[in-house]
Parts: sequence; C-alpha cells; structure tokens
Amino acid sequence: MRVIDCSGDPQQIGECTGEALRLEIAEHIELFPMQRWQEFDARLPDFLEALQRHLPQVLEEIRATARGAGVEEREILRLNLPLFAAGLDPDTSGCTNFVFSGGRDGPLWGKNNDGCEPHRPVVARYVRSTEGIPQVTFTFAGLLAITDGMNADGASGLHADRRPPAGKLDAHQRWHFLDRALGAGDGPPPDVDVSAGCGGADAVPQPGAAGTDLEFARTLLHHHGDVVSLCRHGEPLGYHSEYSMIGMSASCRLLFCDIHPCEQEYQGLVVQ
Repeated sequence: MRVIDCSGDPQQIGECTGEALRLEIAEHIELFPMQRWQEFDARLPDFLEALQRHLPQVLEEIRATARGAGVEEREILRLNLPLFAAGLDPDTSGCTNFVFSGGRDGPLWGKNNDGCEPHRPVVARYVRSTEGIPQVTFTFAGLLAITDGMNADGASGLHADRRPPAGKLDAHQRWHFLDRALGAGDGPPPDVDVSAGCGGADAVPQPGAAGTDLEFARTLLHHHGDVVSLCRHGEPLGYHSEYSMIGMSASCRLLFCDIHPCEQEYQGLVVQ
C-alpha cells in the first residue's frame, strides 16, 4: 500500500496528493470509465454548490488534487460523486467493523474493507493540516468522500457496511458471528433477522487469557469459515478484502495492509 505524507493548507495538501498519486489516480480513472457523463453533468452543479456552501476546504482540496495529478477536474469530482443504478446505495458493499472498548492494548478497532473486482488502488495519506489535527486516512486514490482513519488524538472514523439487499443475509451472518465472538449476545433481534439459523455453525474464535487485545483483533480479521469469513477471497457475492486496518486509540498506533490480511504483514505507524 502506498503511504504518502502531505502537509499545509487544503490547496497544498491536494496538490501534494495529486502529484504523489499520479499513477494510482490514473489507474483508478481507467478502471472505472464514466459511461453517464450527461447524467453526471446534470447533477454536478448541485454537488458543487453543496460543497462550496458546507465544505469549501474539501472542494479546494479536490480541485488541487486534479491539478497535481494532471487530470480533468471533473474526473476527480466524479470519483467522489458516483452514480448508482438505483437510489444511493451500490450493490458492492460488505465491509466488517468491530470495536473493543478495552483490554491490555486499550480501546481498539478493526476493519476489513471489502469490495468486488476490479479493485481500486488503495492508499494511506498522512495529513498534517495547518487547520486541523494530524491524521492518517485510508481510501482509494483520488477519493475524499470515503475514508477510514484516525487522528493524533486517537479519534477514529470508519465508513460502515450499507447492507444492500443482495448482501443482507451475508451482513447478518457476520453480525451474528461477531456478537458471538465478542460475547455481546446471540445476534440481531428476530424482527430484523433475514434468515433462520443466520450465523451458521462456524466455530467462533474466543478471546484468550489476555482478553480483547491486538492478537484477538488479528484473529478475527484473518478468520475463514465455512459459513462466515471476515477475510474474504471471493465468496459470497464476489467480495474480496481490499485492505485491513487496526487502530489503537490509546497509543494512536495504526496497523494496516492491502488485499487479504491473512497473506500480508501489517505495516505500522503512530499518528502524532
């Protein structure tokens, strides 16, 4: 996974991002060519107006990223404003998040970000803004609209599983699995269940003597089962794990890797 370091105001951060990720941004654009420019151009004025009114610094950074990458501004804008076939939710969302409130490693969170092929280029940005707290975010090259990460105060933000209709069974199976693994209960209540026996008969990992620590987080993120897998290799629904992260809020330490965590060594850094 590419890790880049950017600092300054929104314009400087955007230009730095674009210049550092020229190849990755070009790859992202080429992987997902726009087929609906007319529809996009009709929506673009509202998108720009909303950004200018509510998030002018984000708009400035997006435009600077396009300049730095040497691509048309609307190419970066359309990566951040995808058009879906119906409604607002795509049919390729299936990420897994969990949080431990405490343990010998302090509060921590884990996530495998899942998606379908073709896989977009994943990057980590260490951003030191003149207008905010240093932070590290993980996303796809050219995107600001979707990020996961943590800042130097240990505060974290993760984008969540949207549970599209085709993925509800799979999402609830993982929900049951994590409830059982973390001792939080038996899964979702009956009124939101989608299938009898949801969760299957997979053996569920349990914390060791040290409790919900870093090692147990790794165990969950690496899990493969007959019914539920948190590290995904194509089943169900064609999902693969695209990147994996563990954040330790007390120490502001991040561990991360791309593609399947069971096959990779985690890189690490401290946000400060």
